[in-house]
Amino acid sequence: MNSRRRNTLLIILSLFFVLRVNAQKVGVVLSGGGANGLAHIGVLQALEDHHIPIDYVAGTSMGAIIGGLYVAGYSPKAIEELLTSEEFITDIQGELGEKYIYYFKQHNLKGKSLNTDHYINLNFQHK
Repeated sequence: MNSRRRNTLLIILSLFFVLRVNAQKVGVVLSGGGANGLAHIGVLQALEDHHIPIDYVAGTSMGAIIGGLYVAGYSPKAIEELLTSEEFITDIQGELGEKYIYYFKQHNLKGKSLNTDHYINLNFQHK
């Protein structure tokens, strides 16, 4: 009786592991391109709406940004809010706010900048 119970338990455990190994996995590959980014968010949202778990995420360029945010735990709604924010758009275009411009690159220094002509005259004796 004891061996029969053990054999039944082994069969059940074997079936569990076989079914677990053969379970389908879902991988999402997100392509590059800034305009595609919002489309990627829609795909992720549709998969969530249909309760389809995502096991693997891969992406390039904008797809990597979207995929990385999703894998880090951001919801599709939070990713959309982030990507459509003015701060993100300004950063992605490479623009800097005034407080981030280095002191020596500011245009309105009004007499605080160094006069390079004077240094050239001292160092090279050039008139």
